[in-house]
Amino acid sequence: MVNHSSKYSVKWVLNSSIEQYRSPYVKVFDDALTLPGNKQIVFTRIELEDFVAVVPILEGKIVMVKVYRYPFNEWSLEVPCGHIGDNESAKKCALRELQEETGYIARKITSLGWYHPQTRSTQKSHIFLAEKLAKDKPNHDKTEQIRIRILATKKVYEELESGRITHAPTIIALYKLMTHRPLSYTT
Repeated sequence: MVNHSSKYSVKWVLNSSIEQYRSPYVKVFDDALTLPGNKQIVFTRIELEDFVAVVPILEGKIVMVKVYRYPFNEWSLEVPCGHIGDNESAKKCALRELQEETGYIARKITSLGWYHPQTRSTQKSHIFLAEKLAKDKPNHDKTEQIRIRILATKKVYEELESGRITHAPTIIALYKLMTHRPLSYTT
């Protein structure tokens, strides 16, 4: 039994957990819980791999990728992203994904924080700023269809503000960049 409690003394008690689905990318569980007041519920919980989003800066421009996204059959303008491997740190993953997706190697990488992308999972998305880039060769996964785009920061923020960037990790990463460097990246 697991007790989850916060500073407000709200306690949810896990009575049982049944795995309903598993793939290499996701696990789905139905957790039988007892809430305060002895209320019984079933909460569907998802286990997803932690991932990174990297904002690469090259001579004042942002290196983006256009990625084909099968579920909605469209190309999506994004920052490089990827799942953290077993025994891999978020920082190492950010460096690896940057090189794999764009062909750039960062000599300077800075954490801009992390967030939980959804409330039914403990998954974390780590955000990094990559600078002092050196060109190498991309190494895309066999399922990735990627086109590299190097865009003026102003153009990226126009795409963001117009709603043409719809990839949530990219949106959050770009806003984190704006709060990290508000003057140098908003013009």
